[in-house]
Amino acid sequence: MPVSRHELRHNDDVKTTPNAPRPVWSTRREELVLFLRGVTVRVAGRVAVVVGTVLSAVNQGSLIVAGDATGATWIRVSVNYLTPFVVTSIGYLAGCRAEPAHTRPSMTGRAGAAHRVPSTGADENAGHDGDEGQD
Repeated sequence: MPVSRHELRHNDDVKTTPNAPRPVWSTRREELVLFLRGVTVRVAGRVAVVVGTVLSAVNQGSLIVAGDATGATWIRVSVNYLTPFVVTSIGYLAGCRAEPAHTRPSMTGRAGAAHRVPSTGADENAGHDGDEGQD
């Protein structure tokens, strides 16, 4: 069940409690609100520190050690930390996305079964040659 906007604004347990359940979102706006509230900081921050440090050491380390770092060098170093932070945040939030109703498991108990959105029937077989699933 998606988190309501009210819960997004007032549920501080999401970002402060280590064992809190992952937040669930269903719209890009809710995803952005979760990101801006910092729910990914704990996970993404750790990844960014490790990956950013390695990237900076490999790519700009010699300039920094030699004392030849310019403003452009420090911008590159910042990007080395920002990129893994954003990528990890996107991955974390992708795992929190609410499943659309038409892909949730069916109530029949069959593994992998899913509800299908009712078809209008008009274009149901258009463009199909009857060999679906045979690779």
